[in-house]
Amino acid sequence: AALESYNKAIEADPKMSRAYSSRGFLYVGMGRIDLAEKDYRHAISLDPNNADAHFDLASLMLESSNPKEAIAEYRRFLECANIVEHESQTFRMLLISFHGKDG
Repeated sequence: AALESYNKAIEADPKMSRAYSSRGFLYVGMGRIDLAEKDYRHAISLDPNNADAHFDLASLMLESSNPKEAIAEYRRFLECANIVEHESQTFRMLLISFHGKDG
């Protein structure tokens, strides 16, 4: 039902970035990582300031063992979300310690 709702929203307004990022999140829950990544990237192409899409894509890249892209997307998320510098540094250190290196 949720997937159908997102599909209808996208059909009604193909430029609705939030619908693509939300559907991407739903795809992750369904185990459709390929479709989730495609939707996150499309959401970002429609709205480069969609912080949620950057965060979710970063998380997906982290899970996919792609730390370089994960770090880049987390940085874009921090910029879009206007996270203060101290929080940004703390988050970066957490990410580095999680992977044991700076990609």
